[in-house]
Amino acid sequence: MHIVSDLESPQAETFDAATVINGVIEAKAENGARVSIEEIAEGVRSASVLCVASEQTEIHQYVVGLQDFHHGTIITTLDEEVGGLYNGSERMVASDSLMVDQSIERSLSRSQEADDHEMVHAKGKHTEAYTIYDDGQGSTQYLVLGGITFTDESFREGYTVNATGDRFVSDQYRHFRSLYVSAFQNADVSEAEVDTAINVTHNLAEIDDRTREEEDAASLAITL
Repeated sequence: MHIVSDLESPQAETFDAATVINGVIEAKAENGARVSIEEIAEGVRSASVLCVASEQTEIHQYVVGLQDFHHGTIITTLDEEVGGLYNGSERMVASDSLMVDQSIERSLSRSQEADDHEMVHAKGKHTEAYTIYDDGQGSTQYLVLGGITFTDESFREGYTVNATGDRFVSDQYRHFRSLYVSAFQNADVSEAEVDTAINVTHNLAEIDDRTREEEDAASLAITL
């Protein structure tokens, strides 16, 4: 189905909500086009005339659900299995994630989870450089928190998935979240300290176990 041609046809067919919504998304994001969530919503609203009357409620539910997206999100084609992307300046959500497969609710939840995930990266400027612990001996360990060693990706994504949900992420990202949760439970840091380190100061050395151990050792030496 091609939504544009069907809308222009004097004898347009009628379709169910999922077919209309998916047709609009395919047409809007064709050939890697970049569109706003507002353009998707307007396209679905306009194409709703192609829907049978009993499906209008689902069309309305979908359009209303799109209002929960963050302003400025770009809808476009991304690599397979990639739901969203933040490249340091733009937040993108895969057009595929907006497509209706099992239900309207699932489609909205999936795409909004991706949108929220990329917003956390954007607000925290997670693509920028971070200060990490330096032992002066060339250690390659990025971060040690709660006794668990993290790479930049495992910590960044574990933190972000924990903040925005893991219903639709990959098994690898669920594993990163599990590592983060375990580390945080065992670390001598507060939630506010972690938030500040990753989103504000970009200084992970502040929350690294090794820094805390040095501080404790120094305090003990002073006491003795």
